[in-house]
Amino acid sequence: MAAALGVAGCSPSLPVASPSSQPGPGIISPREAAAILGRTSATNNKANTTNDLSLLRTYETGSALAIDGSQYNIASLAKLLGTKPSPNAPFTIRPLQVVVGDGSSYPAGFLAVGATDLEGSPKNAGSCPHADTLLQYEKSSPGAAWRIDLEPSANGGSFVMLSTENGVATPLTSAERAAAAGVPQRVANDLQNYEVSGRLGPFVAADFNGPCWAIPDPRKQLQQTEAAGLGGRELYQPAGASVAYLIAANRHSASPPKAAGPSVGKPAAGAVLVIFTLRFDNELFGTGQSPVDWTVQPATDPVSVLLPAGHYSSVYERGDLELAAELQKDGRLSLLGEYSGVTSVKGVLATASGPGGTLVAARMP
Repeated sequence: MAAALGVAGCSPSLPVASPSSQPGPGIISPREAAAILGRTSATNNKANTTNDLSLLRTYETGSALAIDGSQYNIASLAKLLGTKPSPNAPFTIRPLQVVVGDGSSYPAGFLAVGATDLEGSPKNAGSCPHADTLLQYEKSSPGAAWRIDLEPSANGGSFVMLSTENGVATPLTSAERAAAAGVPQRVANDLQNYEVSGRLGPFVAADFNGPCWAIPDPRKQLQQTEAAGLGGRELYQPAGASVAYLIAANRHSASPPKAAGPSVGKPAAGAVLVIFTLRFDNELFGTGQSPVDWTVQPATDPVSVLLPAGHYSSVYERGDLELAAELQKDGRLSLLGEYSGVTSVKGVLATASGPGGTLVAARMP
């Protein structure tokens, strides 16, 4: 967890962990969940200071761990290459709303909607220093620790309030669960279509260039690749479980609670918040006699440190894209937040006779 500084997949729809299958106060209460959030912020700042992957694993899992672990790896490699990475500004997550479910089965989870409060006035605060963050915690078994599984950033301010009764999420109907389950594959298809055609579909321009969060633009990347005389493609597919919560009819709170705890019941609006992960695979390949000329530039392109410099016939980047989306009753879809990162890079070295050279995997510090 870091402060905000600035062909379609054919996987089947993934199951949605609806509030009715998540833990109720019998497993954890909203106040207990808020306390876990506070402890996580302190531990996270400590891990970020030294890129401590072992400590990171104690409070993150899933795509959150994959993205942040890769950032730690990139920072360590950049340091070995003589580039001092920008320090992570210490910050806390101030809870705006903490929501638990009404079930009692495992894996269990709860959602914290929080505002980012940076300590001091760091120079690297970026254009959105007080972005909201959605933190989905998971507990895999009674003896396991609570860990963050999903952590997309969102716009600053109380952008959404969820439907609850004393801090317990309003259960989704079977129809709402089914509709929410189809959202990850739908977004994967829409991103693929946008890359190829340039038609935004359900997206808006700010989804790819917003100040608080932005999806890496696949259309722009494709155009840049082709302009460089290379070929490329980016594929998306759902990865991991998704979670869904009903959005309150009075979705915006002018005065969100200073501390999370049992909240007044809020009627549902019929819209559903869906949080999920897409796995993306980006391939670059040489055309004709032109290989992929991979250069290592830690200061301007941090991900480049994951692969040694050289001439490659093809390069493969893999990463995770966490998204928060709002699904309306009439099927309309809009994005509310994002968090993403490249988690691995590998390349096939070019040879004098063409493709078929040595496979080079991502390097580790």
